[in-house]
Amino acid sequence: MEDQGREDERGPSSSCRHDPLSPTDPTPAPSPQPSPQPSQQHTPEPPQQPSPRSTPSLLGKRRRDDEANEVLRQTLYESRRLADLTEARNRQDAAFQQSMLEGMRDVAAAVQASNGQQELLIQNLNLLTLILQKQLEPPAPH
Repeated sequence: MEDQGREDERGPSSSCRHDPLSPTDPTPAPSPQPSPQPSQQHTPEPPQQPSPRSTPSLLGKRRRDDEANEVLRQTLYESRRLADLTEARNRQDAAFQQSMLEGMRDVAAAVQASNGQQELLIQNLNLLTLILQKQLEPPAPH
C-alpha cells in the first residue's frame, strides 16, 4: 500500500518509465547500448568512386567543359576587343567626317568670296573700260 501511495504522488506513468516495452509510456527510456569495440566502431565510408567505366567519360566531359569555357572566355575577350576597336574607328570616322564638313564649308565660303571678288573685278573692269572709252573719244567741239 505504501508503494501505491508513492505511485499516486509520482503519477502512474513514472512507474512505467522503468519498463521500456510499456505501450502507455510516451517517452520510452533508451535501451542501453554496449560500448563499441575499436574494431566495431563505425568509420565513414570513403566517397563513392565512379565506376571505372564512367571515369573516362566524366573526365572527358570535364575536359570538354573546360575547353568550351576557354573558348567562351576567348570569344568574350575578342568581342570586347572588337567592340573597343569599332568604337575607336567610329570616333575616328566621326572626326574625319566633321573635318571634311568644315573643309567643305571653308571651300564654299572661299568660292563665294571668289565669286564676289570676280563680280567686283568685272564691275571694276567695266568701269575702267568706260573711263578709257571716254578718254579716247575726241573732245567735243565748243
